[in-house]
Amino acid sequence: MGANHDGDNGNNCRYEDQFLMAWKNDPGSGVNNLHTFSPCSINYFDDTVQRLDTAMKDKNCLKVSARDNGEFAEHLKTLPGQKFSVDQQCQFVFGPGSYFCSAGEESDEKVCEEMFCKNLDEGQCKGGKMYRAYDGTPCGNKRWCMGGKCVADSNAPTGRGQFVKFLKILKMVILEL
Repeated sequence: MGANHDGDNGNNCRYEDQFLMAWKNDPGSGVNNLHTFSPCSINYFDDTVQRLDTAMKDKNCLKVSARDNGEFAEHLKTLPGQKFSVDQQCQFVFGPGSYFCSAGEESDEKVCEEMFCKNLDEGQCKGGKMYRAYDGTPCGNKRWCMGGKCVADSNAPTGRGQFVKFLKILKMVILEL
């Protein structure tokens, strides 16, 4: 999309603000912008869309007209954590076969702040504050992740979310031993 990483190659946004396009990840910074584009990235995207629009003479597929918004509206009603399980989220980062591991946590509320995944290539749980569950990922009874926090919401699913599924699978494995 034509965007330079924040703080790199003439991009004036600071990487320390830890937006999605930061050239360097600093999980200890306490800044929680990992799923948001910086104003600089948004400007780069806008410039790219404008350039393509001019070059393509109104046939730019990246430019959505008002009449096309209905096509996307249905997809935007569902949060990414509702579409993708924590195991799938792990696979997006660490590759096929990777899966969520609790890293010793007693509840899954922490997954909203930091997520650990079993990396099959290295055979250990990897992750931390640089990875967190997508918005909409269940983190408790009628609770889900939003902006890095586990929040109560009447629209969130009942039950304790992914952690309960993990415990059930673990129990089945132990019973088979």
